[in-house]
Amino acid sequence: MQHKLLKLENKVHRGKPGQTPTEQHQENMKYFAKGVPVEMTLKEIGELPFYISEHKGVNTGYVFGEVENNHRNDKNMINRDLFVIDLDDVPGDIFDELVQGLKTKGVNAVVHTSFSHKLEGKGNRFRVIAETNRTMTPDEFPNAVLNFIDDVQVLKKYKEYIDPCTDRKSQFFLAPSHPPGMEKFARKQYINGGAPYVPDTQKRSATNSSSSKSDVVQRNVTLTKEVGRLVQLYKHKPTVIRGALAFNETYDTPLEIKEVMTVVNSIWRKHFKDNPEDTPINEIISGRQSYKIKDLKDLPKVGWVVKGIVPKKGIVTIYGASGSSKSFVAIDLAMNLALGNAWFGIPVITKVPVVYVALEGFTGVVKRLQGWCKHYKWYPNNLEVTKDELLLAENKSVDDFISFYRGREFSGGIVIIDTLNNACPNIDENHAGAMSGVIYNLKRIQTELDCTVLIIHHSGKNEENGMRGSSSLKASMDSVLHVTQSSNGLCHWVLEKSKDSECGVGYSYRLDEIEINDETTCVIRVVGGHEPAFKKQSLGTNQGRVFELLKERILPTFSQDEDLETTISAVATKWTEQPSNKRSNLIRSNISKLIEYGLIGTGFREQNQDRIWITEKGMNQ
Repeated sequence: MQHKLLKLENKVHRGKPGQTPTEQHQENMKYFAKGVPVEMTLKEIGELPFYISEHKGVNTGYVFGEVENNHRNDKNMINRDLFVIDLDDVPGDIFDELVQGLKTKGVNAVVHTSFSHKLEGKGNRFRVIAETNRTMTPDEFPNAVLNFIDDVQVLKKYKEYIDPCTDRKSQFFLAPSHPPGMEKFARKQYINGGAPYVPDTQKRSATNSSSSKSDVVQRNVTLTKEVGRLVQLYKHKPTVIRGALAFNETYDTPLEIKEVMTVVNSIWRKHFKDNPEDTPINEIISGRQSYKIKDLKDLPKVGWVVKGIVPKKGIVTIYGASGSSKSFVAIDLAMNLALGNAWFGIPVITKVPVVYVALEGFTGVVKRLQGWCKHYKWYPNNLEVTKDELLLAENKSVDDFISFYRGREFSGGIVIIDTLNNACPNIDENHAGAMSGVIYNLKRIQTELDCTVLIIHHSGKNEENGMRGSSSLKASMDSVLHVTQSSNGLCHWVLEKSKDSECGVGYSYRLDEIEINDETTCVIRVVGGHEPAFKKQSLGTNQGRVFELLKERILPTFSQDEDLETTISAVATKWTEQPSNKRSNLIRSNISKLIEYGLIGTGFREQNQDRIWITEKGMNQ
């Protein structure tokens, strides 16, 4: 993920004879005003070498964001990127504690010591550079960085040592450096494997830490106002409770949970006569649920919007190459869901409200919807189409979307986002960390609107490689439909992935041209019934060889399944190219990919645990 920075350089020490080091530093800082724009990944930032000099001002500096005219001041800031936090004169060496705290929070970051670390009379000094999943406006940034500090326990713990300039809009930071002879104290670590942090730009309120009666009253007053706002905004009690509890944590001395619930229940009753306690408070607070074996039989079965294809309250993708007809498939699905009609002959369980977010070609989508209605003489009144911006990497945009449709009492339906690319501008789709925030917000829409979310997406440059972007996107989907169109105009969709039904089912269709308002558009005409259209999965060299060894081991002798660990051990012995201590891990990693592709299955089977078998799709590979 690339980040835009302004690079500032002062290659000549500008101090004057007779000046103290502090005066020399202040003199140097005057020259860090103009620079050149650059782009760097967090990893590249983490790889910047320590600059060794008697004076830290003779170094390169960076403004983390874009700056108008490349001239640094608050007025010229276009946006801010990343959170850069300096901790000065900390009593102990907390480098490892900072690293572990950021890993625990799951944040991609760089931690390094700064120039004066361990210098006589100075103490311990550190810098944290945390990756964000989007840029922030200059006005958003101060709230966002302070909220981040409060949200990361290790930073909150050492809050009193954080440089007060941290939230300054145009603050610049010198690259890593140390004086000569201090190499043994200089440390730096790049922390990867988490995700870019999603900035919270809302201004938080906090009260005095005193526990006096007047302070408790004041906390109740501000909490009451916030709960009233949450009730009006969401009209959904579990969401209100979570929001109230989160707000309560902003107090230096939070109220007891029972006091928060008293406020919530009191306000809720004023607005709604019916006040059922559907969800136990402990589950609302933690978001966790746990079941005993005897309770499992009473859990609801998987619900479907389109039986076996589109799960109820799931996340689905329709993807294909440009011009493959994927939006026609989505529109045909949307109209039939809004009417409760069978789709390609597959039962639609019940009609549902539909929101079609047309971010790509709004006019064309409108024409196709109108053409569909004219052709079939059906006019659903529970389908809405919008071209309003929805940015899946920005929490505020998603909050506004959820709030708007909750206000329109939309619930239990399907939201179709056309396309993912237009909902994620400037996001690197191949970056798993960047996409994690997008996936998180898709799940938020699904959960808070109690609906199914369907995204329309593109295939990669090579159609055989599947969906474009990070594999984490496909892994997070409940169902994936792949759309193709042959040279003779015959189109096809196939259920490439389904967590809860048989993969590989597919249908053929053609696009029939029709007229609408002196223009032409197309509607779908089904030409093929149900068929097990298994699409062969393109495998890498190691994946292909592991798969062949698995089939060779399992199919002839063991009646379609075998103990997982026995199989891994047997296959590893045939993998002579790797040292013996690495073979099992290589086999395991490739098995994980084959599971993701749906070619093999693992787990509990016919009263036996930890089994491995070749799936029906794998048999057709």
